[in-house]
Amino acid sequence: MAVEQGELYSDVTDVPTAGTAVAIGTAKMRIKYLIARSPDTNTGKVYIGNKAGDVSLTTGFPLAVGDTIILPFDGSIGGDQIFVDAEVSGNDVAWIATRALAAR
Repeated sequence: MAVEQGELYSDVTDVPTAGTAVAIGTAKMRIKYLIARSPDTNTGKVYIGNKAGDVSLTTGFPLAVGDTIILPFDGSIGGDQIFVDAEVSGNDVAWIATRALAAR
């Protein structure tokens, strides 16, 4: 589960089984910006996308070991709509995100 502090979420999402996508969080997490990185400890590519659990090497955006991606959102996307998968079981995606603020 993600750690929530102030206006940030952060976590390392493990992909226990290669080929089975994992959501990075929950619907409650409304995301404005996401920075995701494939840690140096990974041994293969990881993939990120929002294909409702169908992220794979053909549908996801690939991140090689050490790669980072920054994704801007409008705050309407939840952590349950961002998925990661991996070539190798047990690889991770480290990420930090800013929370979308409610209108005041």
